[in-house]
Amino acid sequence: MIRRLALVSLTLAALTACRGDPVVPRGGPDSTHVLSPAALDSAERATHAPGDTLFASVVVGDGVSCALTRGGRAFCWGDDRLAQLGVAQGPHGCPYAQYVDSVIGQFPACSPAPVAVDTGRKFVALATGGVAGRVCGLTVVGRIWCWGGDRVFHSVWLIPSGDVRYASLGDTADCAIRTTGSIDCFGWKLSTPQFLPPSGGPVWSPFDGAQRYTAIASPCATTADGEMRCWGDVDTTTFATKGVSHDICTGGGSPGRPAYQYNCHYPPVRLALTAAWKRPVTAPYPCCGITPDGRLQMWANDNAFTREWTADAFVGGVRPSAANPIGTVAVPEPVQRAWTGYELQCAWGVSGRLWCFGSDYLGVYGNGAVAEGHTAPSLVAGGRTFVSVDVTSDHACGVTADGAVLCWGSDANGQLGVGGTVASGTCANGTENCVAEPTRIASVAGKRSSG
Repeated sequence: MIRRLALVSLTLAALTACRGDPVVPRGGPDSTHVLSPAALDSAERATHAPGDTLFASVVVGDGVSCALTRGGRAFCWGDDRLAQLGVAQGPHGCPYAQYVDSVIGQFPACSPAPVAVDTGRKFVALATGGVAGRVCGLTVVGRIWCWGGDRVFHSVWLIPSGDVRYASLGDTADCAIRTTGSIDCFGWKLSTPQFLPPSGGPVWSPFDGAQRYTAIASPCATTADGEMRCWGDVDTTTFATKGVSHDICTGGGSPGRPAYQYNCHYPPVRLALTAAWKRPVTAPYPCCGITPDGRLQMWANDNAFTREWTADAFVGGVRPSAANPIGTVAVPEPVQRAWTGYELQCAWGVSGRLWCFGSDYLGVYGNGAVAEGHTAPSLVAGGRTFVSVDVTSDHACGVTADGAVLCWGSDANGQLGVGGTVASGTCANGTENCVAEPTRIASVAGKRSSG
């Protein structure tokens, strides 16, 4: 099962950029930026105040969570097997682990409490997830620094992009939008079994450079004029692309990932299903988008991913079909962000409330039960409101208006950040520890970033 639903989070805080929504960093457009590398490094470094413990945004990935304070410093907690916590000397031995890592021969490394990422830099946005499992941050001058994604990458590294400046990160740490509106991608290049390393590896783009993009949630992006374009592993049984010619791509090919072939689209395919789109939805396959007026719409797909969506989930009970290729999900309010997975689908409304539907066995609904399921969108976390929120199939985290981070769901790798201070109940799957109600993460007071 693909665990990742959301990637990298939006925030409404004034000091933090909305992922996917373009902002021009103080460094200026990449085509005119003339600061020297030393000046750039100095401009994005910051001396963080000891009292900088209130948060502005949060992102979650498979077994890991990260958050930005209002002052722009990054903290992460949870799984560190791929150095996702961004610390030079990672922790070892997760106290919650239920199994021994078959590769390293010991309990997986993790931290059940927030640790400061070793950057000393001031970020405006974070992203995590995607095929590489890394975490990336966008700094105040428009540069991107990443960490994790491999056992040996225990240092923070700069995306090798020369003098390029970025306006926003994608919903996963795989792609970003330049200040010029074009898109760069990094990490796994899905058309070939190639991993782009953290140093010396090229940044690539599947997109037409003439287009100006405004939001990206791999593998789809929206343009400034409202077009939706999708690429990569595009399921040809999707009604939106049925009959469109496709390429054959090769995936895998790395240790532990045998090579395989699949249908794909390079360059991206334009989906002409509605008059305009505002942003794509984070999903394993292209399936959904949000319109400018906040409607969450899904185009039909015959695979197991969307077959579980019942008619109850759609306005008027009209599920998409070949005759009716697009349906509107029955969220009771306009939507600003959404995530979909194989079992659980969620939408963040403009009120700040989170709505989900589908099956959950890990307490992700956050209403006190480790097993809960709904066929139509239902309130999560008791109807609490958040200024930033992110969701995966195993846990969720949100930032409240007063700057607190609350997490709930599976705590198998310490990804809830409660530091072992909260007793975890057994999840409905019987193999993990869960906290089925929103719980505040452990204190970060006195913890400073190095550098």
